[in-house]
Amino acid sequence: MNAYKVEAIVTENGTIVLHGLPFQTGDTVEVIVLEHADAASAEASRSITESRDAIEAEYLTGVSRQMTEWASAEDEAAYHDL
Repeated sequence: MNAYKVEAIVTENGTIVLHGLPFQTGDTVEVIVLEHADAASAEASRSITESRDAIEAEYLTGVSRQMTEWASAEDEAAYHDL
């Protein structure tokens, strides 16, 4: 099976029109649509950041549950700076 790379822009209602493909009328083809590398990279970066934030929040919640008392106002201030 040969692969042909063609870039296209999605228009309204999720429509994509491909031009210049090396096929004849009536040929059966398999279509796989991949998100452009720049968009996929930005999405992956967002996902990693969200995951890291969730992990950090979970860690801080766990730490705070282990602390049973505050010795001073300075301890309280230090905790909020985390």
